Amino acid sequence: MKRRTGLVPVLACLATVVAAQQPAREGAYVTKVAGNVIAREHYRFADGLLSAEIDLVTQSLRLKTETSYDARLSPLKFHLAARGSAADLVLQELEATFSDSARWSMTTSGARRGSVSPLTPPFAVLQNLQFSHVALLVLRYDRTRGGTQSFNGWTPQGAQSLPVRLQLSGDSGSVELAGIGMHVTLDGTGWLRAATVPSQSLTVTWQAALDPAPKPLAGGSADTLPPAAAAESSYNFPSGALTLGGTLTLPKGATGPVPVAVIVAGSGPTDRNGNSLLGIKPNTYAQLAWRLAERGIASLRYDKRGMPATQGLVDILTTSFDDFVSDVTAAARALAADPRFSRVVVLGHSEGAGLVLLAANRGAPVAGVALLAGLGRPFAVVLREQLAAQFDAATLVQWDSAFARYLRGEEPGPLPDALRPLVAPANRRFLQTAVGYDPVKEVRAAKVPVLIVQGGTDIQVSVADAQALAAARPAATLLIIPDANHVFKRAPTRDRTAQTAQYMDPTLPVVPELVDAVARWVAGLGQRP
Repeated sequence: MKRRTGLVPVLACLATVVAAQQPAREGAYVTKVAGNVIAREHYRFADGLLSAEIDLVTQSLRLKTETSYDARLSPLKFHLAARGSAADLVLQELEATFSDSARWSMTTSGARRGSVSPLTPPFAVLQNLQFSHVALLVLRYDRTRGGTQSFNGWTPQGAQSLPVRLQLSGDSGSVELAGIGMHVTLDGTGWLRAATVPSQSLTVTWQAALDPAPKPLAGGSADTLPPAAAAESSYNFPSGALTLGGTLTLPKGATGPVPVAVIVAGSGPTDRNGNSLLGIKPNTYAQLAWRLAERGIASLRYDKRGMPATQGLVDILTTSFDDFVSDVTAAARALAADPRFSRVVVLGHSEGAGLVLLAANRGAPVAGVALLAGLGRPFAVVLREQLAAQFDAATLVQWDSAFARYLRGEEPGPLPDALRPLVAPANRRFLQTAVGYDPVKEVRAAKVPVLIVQGGTDIQVSVADAQALAAARPAATLLIIPDANHVFKRAPTRDRTAQTAQYMDPTLPVVPELVDAVARWVAGLGQRP
């Protein structure tokens, strides 16, 4: 026993020396989704300090981070500054220190917030789309112990800890963050050289240096800047303990109060403009706001809770569908109290259609509800239908059992990698509440005028969904745009490959039929309720 006791500090010292002697490393990672570049990162790691600059191409954001590590590669401090791609102004700044807890503070639009939360070792910092953090996490894998090793990954998004599982064998392995799996490939020194996230069609490749920045997309009318008819400004509003940030677009030269529309985003990490961290950048919501301004209609589009403009702590593990409904109501109430506006309407796209309908039915002060590519059937029904088009009958049976267990709060059990993200622990509370939404029941109960707009070549929501909504609400205004896709860009066919390019091109204009329909409908509504 005495001999074994004496070995412990010796081994610990050896581990410390090895970690401290990590060579300086420098290079770059390029991240693509479906072949399109969504992020470019240059990093340098030396003397325990990891510095990185990440260009989020689809978000027009540039992040600069510094993370200091101790000799065992456990993080000590983290700093992040977010800027617009073409501006020096810091939009958001976050600082965090780590010990037995995470102490962080965030400054956004001059407002400073912070908190302290427990942190169980071993832990790591994992900034979204920063793969040098993943590289350092992989270096910490204990190959003498082997097997699956667990960490707590602290993420600046929401300042929360999520479970991470790591397993390596030779020069490859897997990293699982909150149920989302990543395959990694390493070089001879154990440094990350490549990664894939199959469920998100995401690939990461290492380069010695970054190539010149890609040229802007071409192909459509230049529709990436506000027109002369629109005046835009930042607009923040409270929602419970949070403050959400958005963009208010006003028609220039307006005299007297004008109608205002709240544009509510669809699912996933979608921002106020309709662009996503997953590589989608149609700019649909921004374009809709600008075209409405040309028609004399103001609008507010805002970043969903948990996105960078959020002030306050968002716990994704407890965030529900109802929380997002409350955000819609909060936006409508803020605008309804503003004398610049004559009436408030809400425009919800995709998942956002359900949010605006529920908000209106629960008392949000709105004069009308527009459902743009909104579901006409319960979420779980549509999800299974989409899976049935991609998987065999045996996999669907496996899915049905796993999803039922997941919603009950149990472990879902074995599933193909492509389906694992759908049962990620971080999304459980949200899905438990989302599956109860019945669009037909809610549209039938609506007490305000309803507009339903659907694209005929939409490969995510069908014309049948729009028809189901209209059948439940015969007084609703229904418009089917035959050659519009899910993001309301012109799409002659339902070919997925062809539509992918349209999802990625912010210069393609939104179809004018959508703008015409919304403008006519708003003009026909009465004054604010």
